[in-house]
Order: sequence, then C-alpha cells, then structure tokens
Amino acid sequence: MRPIDLLLVFLAFYPVVTGAAWMAGGVIFRLLEEKPAPPPRPADGPP
Repeated sequence: MRPIDLLLVFLAFYPVVTGAAWMAGGVIFRLLEEKPAPPPRPADGPP
C-alpha cells in the first residue's frame, strides 16, 4: 500500500476504534467501580 492509502485507512478507522474503546471503558468502569444507588427510604420510616 502507498503511504497515502495507509493514512486514509487510519483516518477512517480512528473515530470508530476510539469510540469503541471509550464505550468499553465506560462499561467496565460501571461494572467494577460504581456502586449502585441506595434504595430510597420511605417517607414515614426512621430518620
């Protein structure tokens, strides 16, 4: 391949690959790091 073809392939796939990496990182962070929100307390429950 010519260098210009390699550059065009890189520019075509760069946004797709980086977007997939960000989404995968967000899913992994959500599964491993974030804790679920505590359940809401009833209005007439203990303070």
